Amino acid sequence: MGCGHTSQRDKIIDPHNIGKLNLKYPNHIRVKIKQKDNSGKETGFKSISFNLKPPFIYSSHSPTLLNFLHYSLCTLPGCDPAGVTEKKCQDICGVFSTPKSMLLTLFDGHGKDGEKIVDVCLNIVKDFYLNSIERFESDFKGFLEELCKNCDDGVKRRHEIDSSNSGR
Repeated sequence: MGCGHTSQRDKIIDPHNIGKLNLKYPNHIRVKIKQKDNSGKETGFKSISFNLKPPFIYSSHSPTLLNFLHYSLCTLPGCDPAGVTEKKCQDICGVFSTPKSMLLTLFDGHGKDGEKIVDVCLNIVKDFYLNSIERFESDFKGFLEELCKNCDDGVKRRHEIDSSNSGR
């Protein structure tokens, strides 16, 4: 979750000032979930209300990069809307930049070792970006293809990590 558009610049609140401004992160959510019968026919909606926990990653920055005036990052802890199970968030986001470019990342962890997988991938992306910056700026498609392969290979090399449910 986050914002990376110049039109949002004045709507962003620096997370370090939230306490000073006596603001709270919006946390009450109401969602409608489609109900279907056994044949797949929609039969109505069920409304669920729940409260989100405060973000555990929340940052806001104004880099000196081209016309990019502002970006923010926010990661919320896991949440079971029905309140049946305790869920741990396995997602992480990151930003890597040079004076001429920026890479914003979001990793969506799944499976038993999702948290370990996103951590491995975040470190691989950081190293690959910083060590392959020329390729990032000249051959972005090739850069992304090799980066994804490196992440996949890096996770597979970590034998203590079960990546069978982490997606492909």
